[in-house]
Amino acid sequence: MNPNEKPPLLADAPGERPAASSKSRLVKVLVWTGGGLLLAVLLLEIVWVRSWLQRRRATEATGAPAAKALRSTGLTSVGTADYGRADVISIVLSNPVVEQGIKLVASSDDVTTPEIVEGVECHRLPERKTAYAHFAVDPSFKRTNQFDVQAEVEYFDASRGRLDLQYDAWSRHGDEGRFASTARRLTLTGSRQWKTNVFSMPDARFENRQNENADFRVRATGLEVYLRRITLRRSIPAPDGPYARSNAVSITLATNVVSEGLVLGNDLDSVKYPTNAAGHDCYGVRPGPTGSGYLYVVVDRSFKATQPGPCAVEVEYYSPRPYRFRIEYDGWDDDKSSEYKVTSTVTATAGVWATNSFDLPFPRFRNSQNDEADFRINTFNNRMFFRKVTLRPVQAAP
Repeated sequence: MNPNEKPPLLADAPGERPAASSKSRLVKVLVWTGGGLLLAVLLLEIVWVRSWLQRRRATEATGAPAAKALRSTGLTSVGTADYGRADVISIVLSNPVVEQGIKLVASSDDVTTPEIVEGVECHRLPERKTAYAHFAVDPSFKRTNQFDVQAEVEYFDASRGRLDLQYDAWSRHGDEGRFASTARRLTLTGSRQWKTNVFSMPDARFENRQNENADFRVRATGLEVYLRRITLRRSIPAPDGPYARSNAVSITLATNVVSEGLVLGNDLDSVKYPTNAAGHDCYGVRPGPTGSGYLYVVVDRSFKATQPGPCAVEVEYYSPRPYRFRIEYDGWDDDKSSEYKVTSTVTATAGVWATNSFDLPFPRFRNSQNDEADFRINTFNNRMFFRKVTLRPVQAAP
């Protein structure tokens, strides 16, 4: 080696990079460290967001209302309020579901799905021959003994079918009353309109004896069945109603029906029509799908609340021949309910307008007949004509 030649620097050794300055190395360390921290923070945020979304989806799947929805509507979830003094509880089947004393019960076989119909949030029942939606009533709303409830149901009439409610009741009829059916069973026509109807549920028990511990369920047939809202109201007597102090209530049948405390009921087995017979406007009744002709009548609640006890029904009629007919009424039979308790059968006076009176010694009048009627005229397999029906209380002999 030439003594005048400088030895090579260590950094210039074959196969090695030139050494960077201390300042340059420090900048590189800071850049890499900062990038690693930023990446770690981003990963933590991603994990937290995914966990939050999973919790939210689980909450909505169980039907629990979002806090924002509760604040905007003023409703509370079932189990979070005391409904012991409330006369009304409800559930709105929106997305999410809003519960105020009524809970949507998830059944393994009948799961409702959120939908939007005509701009309205609702739930669709499963598409099958007979579909159900199950509900549970808040324990604080229930009574220890039997009580009467009215259910108001808002639904979309999407296709032809039928709709009614089955509820846990004090009844000796099938299943010990676990699936007692409401007297009213709606006929869905496919009008493509939002509608609301009221169903009576007398002698409610509500001991969670239905599927999945439910208290009642909506039963429906049809290709499309949509529910929006269900409201339960305690059925309170109406002593101050318009017919509370009346000595009689009546209905006059003609093209324009005049109801004065009695209302004409409607059901598929009641085939009736306005007409004229022997010079008088009236309603004709002919045999329906069951082979008998029926005329259903509903009694005003205020009259029933203040005029309990025995009564009589006067029927003004015209019969072309001496046909037989009778009254079948919602009554008592040896302390047991009898929705179609029968009176004696009368043979009509033929060829003239006449009036017959039928005694109803044990009326109950809980709207337990078809279409929530209190009594009906049965013409058997005959065609007859009716002009006026009057209900009067009968004073017991001293």
